Amino acid sequence: FYTQPDLWVTDVAAALSASDEQAARAQMHCLTASLDRFVMQAYWVADGIFASYVDGTVVKVARIAPDGQITALDFGGFSLDEDFHVCAAGRIGLIAANATSFPEAFATGPGNGAHWPLQPLTNYGQQVQGWDLGTVETIHWKSQDGTEIEGVLRKPANFDPTKKYPLVFVVHGGPTGYSPEVLVSYEERRYYPVPQFLQQDVLVLKPNYRGSIGRGQAFLELNVNNLGVGDLWDLESAIAHLDALGWIDPQRVGCMGWSQGGYISAFAGLHSDKFKVVSVGAGISDWYTYHISNDIPHFTNEYLSISPFKDRSIYEKTSPMSGLAQAKTPMLIQHGSDDQRVPLSNAKELYRGLKEMGVPVELFIFPGMRHPITRPRENHAVMHQNLTWFGHYLLGKELDLE
Repeated sequence: FYTQPDLWVTDVAAALSASDEQAARAQMHCLTASLDRFVMQAYWVADGIFASYVDGTVVKVARIAPDGQITALDFGGFSLDEDFHVCAAGRIGLIAANATSFPEAFATGPGNGAHWPLQPLTNYGQQVQGWDLGTVETIHWKSQDGTEIEGVLRKPANFDPTKKYPLVFVVHGGPTGYSPEVLVSYEERRYYPVPQFLQQDVLVLKPNYRGSIGRGQAFLELNVNNLGVGDLWDLESAIAHLDALGWIDPQRVGCMGWSQGGYISAFAGLHSDKFKVVSVGAGISDWYTYHISNDIPHFTNEYLSISPFKDRSIYEKTSPMSGLAQAKTPMLIQHGSDDQRVPLSNAKELYRGLKEMGVPVELFIFPGMRHPITRPRENHAVMHQNLTWFGHYLLGKELDLE
């Protein structure tokens, strides 16, 4: 799960006629050996091989030559926001965005060298024209173990560096995921009311914690046998960093996320006293519960290096539920009823444990939903619940979850 995929080429006839596996492997040539990035999509057309990859907080598309030479395409300040496609004639269709523009569909190419100017095909950004969506920037800080972590910081447009703001983390899933430096990202359109937080003078930080893609293979391996623990280092060190800058009120910090981001939020809420409020979206509560019920049981065997049937100690160390005895942080739990990737049993275990300990908790189960929430009405409910839960516990507003 934490090994970067590479692009390889081979002569099919030579590989099929090879006498054994070693001889067949000798016919293979790795095109992306020098890249050290997580290759996502790839297309092979007459003009070459085109592939996408995350580099820090931007998503790039590159043309890869047969000798492995990699040329990143220059889209004039835009980066890939979702998928792209290359047709046989070498034209690229893509959805792109940046820190100041809404995602739009574009066409481009064939370009002149690395320069590929974009031709806009849509104007969906007119929907938010005139809206105050704040500012977006990438920041860096040192984690507890000295590792440099980066994240995307959202500030209100009228940000005052002498003022202390509440802080909300929005943590991506994966863990081999990423948060991009774009104005309106995927989770902001479906789960988390980031622009609404900015309107209420709340800073939002989306950390690309250890194990995220975009920083190379060594960075991907930093959370192996260290899930939760190392993630919490990365979040708590970000709090310390922003506090040292004088930008936040460290007594008003919250955390929310979906999938692995939900797990990290649960771990932070149960293992740290630095979070005043937490939201757990489709998150893991206990790695053993997760291992015996999900559709990818080898996930835990790989990230925790052993089966829980042989040794459960590291499963307990890295599980949110192992911190239940000292739990105090109010927690909102949101989960799809038919989720197989992170089964509903995780949400129920977390909810019942917090109820037993007298911690403020609410559980919302979305009927018919699997791991993602995919219907507009339900997406609106998820956003509303998060907005009012954090508005209540972070800003002192009335709690209205319905």
